[in-house]
Amino acid sequence: EDTASKILAIESAIRTDFEACDLKWTLFVAAAQSYRSASLLKPFPPKYVDGEKCNIEHLLSAISQTPPLQVVLRRITYEDHLNLCVVDLLHWVLVEHPSPTLKSIETDFVPIMYKVPFTQRCPRPTHLFEVIYPSTSKAEKVFEEYAEEFGSKFAFHGSKIDSFHSILTHGLNQHLCKTALFGEGIYLSSELTVSLNFSPYGSAWGGSAIGSHLSAVALCEYIEHPQHASFHVDTNKTNKVPDKYTVITNNDIVRVRYLLVFATKPVINPPTLTNVALKWMIKHKFSISISMYMLLLVSIGFANSKSYDYVKHIVERKLSTAYNFIRKIF
Repeated sequence: EDTASKILAIESAIRTDFEACDLKWTLFVAAAQSYRSASLLKPFPPKYVDGEKCNIEHLLSAISQTPPLQVVLRRITYEDHLNLCVVDLLHWVLVEHPSPTLKSIETDFVPIMYKVPFTQRCPRPTHLFEVIYPSTSKAEKVFEEYAEEFGSKFAFHGSKIDSFHSILTHGLNQHLCKTALFGEGIYLSSELTVSLNFSPYGSAWGGSAIGSHLSAVALCEYIEHPQHASFHVDTNKTNKVPDKYTVITNNDIVRVRYLLVFATKPVINPPTLTNVALKWMIKHKFSISISMYMLLLVSIGFANSKSYDYVKHIVERKLSTAYNFIRKIF
């Protein structure tokens, strides 16, 4: 695919859902900057793979050259230069990457959050995104078959911000907790505050319009499978699983449906009218130069004509009259 086609695809993706693209890119950057990047970036961007070696240094260099997506969009609009490595990487992450689609939700968050009947007071997310899987997804089909047989519920899952790129790509299977007190599995909770304890704020991408420091919680749908889902049981007996927790031991019976994002707002200067005017002048500099040259020729011709002397005489008389009037007043 040529560069022009890639730029058009990037522009289309950003204009379709700016915040979703911003988050998708931000989660990718967080994974790339993590000390666990080798395990979190699977698949690794092909252009940064040399044989069996993943060149993380070159990848981080390309990321550092990537401007905020607002700037990317402006450069595309005004046909300004975009670094080729930036175009290739943005296209791979936003268009080619084999991960589900993110869709920003701007309406009331409450109905979605209350898919889980949590009781404890908790902070409101700054952003909410729906996770949409392709219709051809085999994992989604398997999940739906389980749901028809056993039914499903919703719960929250907390993790570090650098994990979510991998979670969206591969599901929660790679994030099975193997050393937890209550056994191996994917830990979900019916309380958002509990999951937030496992989702500390972390540095993401400084150019993000969402925020440079993010915390995220996944709202998951899971199957009430008798063998692979363990719950707290309210009896007098000692429970292996504590209250408010659900432990899932099979990745096939849990799906991420929404991402709740908690962000610290970045300080980003919006494009000013001056900047827009300057961009327009740069883009049309040839036409402006011709127009200014024509205006100069007209001005010279007018200055050498009799009409110029007449107009000059009239203006001088008016100025003299105004000056004398002001002197009389003061």
